[in-house]
Amino acid sequence: MVSIYSHSRLSLLLFAISLPLIGITQTSPIHHQEESTTETAQFLARFAEARKQAGDTQVPFHEKRFLPFMDNALETTGTLAFHPPNCFRRKVDRGSLTVCDGKTLWIYHSTLQQVEIYDLNRTPFLSDTLTAMTATLAAVQLPALFQCTVRRNTNGTATLFLIPRRGALRKVISKITLVLHPDFTPSQLEINSREGDRTLTTFGEESRMRFNANTFEFRPPPGTSISRPLAK
Repeated sequence: MVSIYSHSRLSLLLFAISLPLIGITQTSPIHHQEESTTETAQFLARFAEARKQAGDTQVPFHEKRFLPFMDNALETTGTLAFHPPNCFRRKVDRGSLTVCDGKTLWIYHSTLQQVEIYDLNRTPFLSDTLTAMTATLAAVQLPALFQCTVRRNTNGTATLFLIPRRGALRKVISKITLVLHPDFTPSQLEINSREGDRTLTTFGEESRMRFNANTFEFRPPPGTSISRPLAK
């Protein structure tokens, strides 16, 4: 079975999965004040502490994906769960389920009765993407991974602009813009890809949770077709 996702599409999907949990973007208000380098470093430190305190979280989302060759956006809704440092579960309503336990990534398509399995220890490009992703989830190492600019907005939010510095991220993502509430809970996410795609995700209220370990495991239902697209 041929993989539904190309390498670049899968990397972009992983970031779309993860970034909602760290806080996020909407169009920046007209009036703003750009932070200095010192103020940016202080902001990122507070950001990291807030995400550390958040622990297990779950948030509903409404996503719009704009593709260059389509007139109308593709819209989906669902929920996203995260357990630090590197476990997540993204369920699209009436659609796919993506689960990661930090070592294995599963993408299950219920309508097709197919699951794709990726061993992260054997897929360096995915492993590198996930390493950057989970660092972003915890709001750590951001200056090493991205060029970071922070702007304070008059409505109390802060806009964080992220430009990938190196590696697999630069091949997939051109820009990420985050608008954070004062308590660093999520509002919206916008990701611009190198291929011209734009993904805009709006989030509901973030909930603090306490997940069981099996929340981030996946066992294919009987009759499911299993593939390992990037296995050597």
